[in-house]
Order: sequence, then structure tokens, then C-alpha cells
Amino acid sequence: MTFETGERVLIIAGEGIGGIGVVQGHELGVYLVDVGGVLHGKRADELIRILIVGETEDPDEERDDEEELDGPPFGLTTDQLSGFVERFIVHCVSRVRGVGRDQYARAGFQQFEGLSPVEVLGMLQEEIMDIANYAAMLFILTDRMRGALGETSD
Repeated sequence: MTFETGERVLIIAGEGIGGIGVVQGHELGVYLVDVGGVLHGKRADELIRILIVGETEDPDEERDDEEELDGPPFGLTTDQLSGFVERFIVHCVSRVRGVGRDQYARAGFQQFEGLSPVEVLGMLQEEIMDIANYAAMLFILTDRMRGALGETSD
């Protein structure tokens, strides 16, 4: 995969992972990506091209980060699957910039950076409980769907 100067990309590996930037140029297989004024040298396999509907040039400007992410239909090609994965990751980054910023951004740092290891473990335990709750809810919904389709769970 190659990228052109001016293309918007997401860093998916190494230093700056999760950063969305603009390709400034390339030389000897290394792309220079500007992420908020910081240049990162990245190989093509450390980047994915992104297009975000409704994205603004100013990362601090409000956007509608609640856009639905619909799963693709049956019969995917490898390119279609990889395109969905790209959109999924962009949606994840959008959540960090939206609701995540509202909940965890502090003056000059992110909330997790100021937590002790014990506090981080406590937060992780809460997230694990949330995952279990979502799993139970999903089980109920899928069981109801199976029932509607004439199957029962044992």
C-alpha cells in the first residue's frame, strides 16, 4: 500500500499509535506523518488510510461521534473485511476524541496517567464486570432471537 502527500492516515503500530495525521511526504519507504505538529516516521504497514464522514480539520471542534457503525453483509471479500476493520478502528479513535475526552481528559494529561497501579486495577475490575453484564445481556438477546427463529437453547 502506498500513501500520497496530504492523505489522512491512522497510525496503527509503534510510537504514536492511535494518532490521526497527514502524510507530509516519504523517502526510502518511510512516510512522514504530521500528528498535531509532531512528525512521525512510519512504514506503510504501520498506517491505514482513513476517511471520516463529517470530520473537521480542527480536532478540538465538536463532531457527531455517535454515528452508527453497521456490520457488513454476508459474503465478504478480504478487502471488504479489511475496510470494515479500518472503519471500526476509526470509530474507536472517534470515541477517544469524543466521550473519552469528556470523561478522561485533564489539564495537560489523561486521567489514567495520574492513577496508581492499584487504582488502574480497580478500574479494570469494574470494566471486567461491565463486560460480564454486557455478555449476559447479549446472551438474553441471542436466546430470544433463537426462540423467534424456532430454536431453543439447552
